[in-house]
This record gives sequence, C-alpha cells and structure tokens, in this order.
Amino acid sequence: PNHCLDLLDWQAKRFRGPKHLFRRTEVATAAQTVIETVQAQLEAIAHSPRRPAIALTAGRDTRMLVACSYPFRDSADYVTLMPPHQGDTDSVIARQLAEAAGLRHIPLPLQSAGPEARSAYIHRGGHCVSGRNASIHPSVAQLAHRHVFVGGTGGELSRGFLWNEAD
Repeated sequence: PNHCLDLLDWQAKRFRGPKHLFRRTEVATAAQTVIETVQAQLEAIAHSPRRPAIALTAGRDTRMLVACSYPFRDSADYVTLMPPHQGDTDSVIARQLAEAAGLRHIPLPLQSAGPEARSAYIHRGGHCVSGRNASIHPSVAQLAHRHVFVGGTGGELSRGFLWNEAD
C-alpha cells in the first residue's frame, strides 16, 4: 500500500497521491466520521444473512470497534483469538470488556497455518500483509459460514509507529 514500482529504475517508491486528498480536520470531526463510517458498515452487515463477528482484544483499534458497534451489540458476536496460555493480555482484557458490556463473546482457539496456507494467504493479499496474520488466519476461518469478520484497523499503519522518520 502507498508504494509503486518506478519502471525507470525498478525501485519501490512511496506514493502519497495528490496533495489535495490530504486535508486537516478537527479531531472531533474526524472521530465522528470514523464512527459514522464504521456504524454504516456494521448496519449493512447486520441486515445481511450473516452476523458481524467483531474482533475484541486489549488494543485500541478493537476497543474503538466495540464502542462504535454498541448500538448493534445484540446482533453481533465479539471474538478473541485465544492462545493455549489463557493469561495473555488480550485474552484477559477481552473477557473483562465483554462481561462488563454484556457482549456475546466467542473465544476462538489460536490455530497456525502451515507453510502452504501461509504462502497462499500472503499471495491472495497481494504480498501486502504478512507477519502474524499470515500465520494465524485459520483461527477465524470457522466464522466464514455464519459471520462477516470485522477486524481491527491496522493501527500500526494508521498511527505510523512503524514508519520511517521521512515518511
């Protein structure tokens, strides 16, 4: 994402798009836009034959999704990938949040992809997403028949803490 291949020198270069696409917005206005966008998507899913399966972890991104989804909480399920050791932060915090908010929480056992499945996942995603998601995607596969999975927002991209200083 946000990169292109320069055919003159065969180097991958960051592409930022036209400057008019980037505009300053007040935080409250931006937050309201995010809320409205997420809720419009959740409403569309809620009116489909499948239930939303909303990711719930200890992270800011999924907690934002939970807050936005609150009007739809009765028609949604909230899912957390559970590693074999149930004491990790995501497992504990997700359970506490679900209980406090009265959410239908579904713990999903963490499953790992083999080398072929991992490679297929990376290829299907255009080689843009790999890392942990490429290894654990079988964990959410069981949701495919009855749910639409709604994951976090890729905070490592949007908050830019993995970006270079020049980005």
